[in-house]
Amino acid sequence: MKKKRLLLLTGLLLGFAMTGNVYGQQDPLTENIMFSDTTSAMLALSSHSVKTMNKANEDEKVNNETSLEEPKKIEFAAWYGVTFGDNEDQNGIRRLDVKYEPNKGNQLFIFYDNALAFDNITIARTERLAPIVGIGAKHDWSKEWFTKLELGRRFLTTQDDEHLFNMENGYFFSSKFLAKLITQYDIRQDDNLLTLGAFIDFQVMEKFRIETGLFHAENLTFSDTFNERFMIIPKLRLGKTELILGMYYDRYRTVDVSLDQFSGGYSLFIFPLVGELRGNLFFNYDKGFRNEITVVSMGLNQKI
Repeated sequence: MKKKRLLLLTGLLLGFAMTGNVYGQQDPLTENIMFSDTTSAMLALSSHSVKTMNKANEDEKVNNETSLEEPKKIEFAAWYGVTFGDNEDQNGIRRLDVKYEPNKGNQLFIFYDNALAFDNITIARTERLAPIVGIGAKHDWSKEWFTKLELGRRFLTTQDDEHLFNMENGYFFSSKFLAKLITQYDIRQDDNLLTLGAFIDFQVMEKFRIETGLFHAENLTFSDTFNERFMIIPKLRLGKTELILGMYYDRYRTVDVSLDQFSGGYSLFIFPLVGELRGNLFFNYDKGFRNEITVVSMGLNQKI
């Protein structure tokens, strides 16, 4: 029987008061997989970036953490990073994004994400390139409620391609409280993975927020097989500069295996450069159940 992979799609969702988030994936049976993302970043299914958003554009009192400018029409982003693993280091372009906002309530985007080839040892050795190419759209149903849909296909050379579908729904109960639900379906060669996420983001002080929640990834092929990641994410924003920290705790269960551990943490620093050009620095340490990786990434984000 082929070795089965159960990837926990873990969202360190940085983005409700900010503009993006960090996702990680983990394979407790083989090796870690890690993706990161700010408004543009490196995650498996696009950036889950949602500005706190048109609601704040329409009402200054909604969220002091949010840019009150009108939405920009076009946004470009690129990420380059290095992954330090147990056996071999990897580096290269991790992600490219192009986003278009025709109006306040809608956003369209395309993305290229090759982070898996750097962060998974097996994929790095057998595939070298394992990019996801995807498209997506976000729509604001009202000032409080938005929905985001993403479709992606991972192109592999030694295995059949994989398909991913993601849907997010977020609801702003108030300027101080946001709840978000995430569903992702991963269609693979010989097993399927369903991931469910639930997060809340709340304001502690005027410039300081905390987000917390969990992801639950259930293998639909094997009974009683799942991953969970619990996260807490403090977020500080001072003007156009943002500092986001996170830490997470993992659980892995099968019929015969029960593993629990504190798995690591990350930091994301977002800072202005010139005009609408923004820089991003990202660091993540992810201790897997059988190995560990450290990721250092740099990104640029340009709005037009």
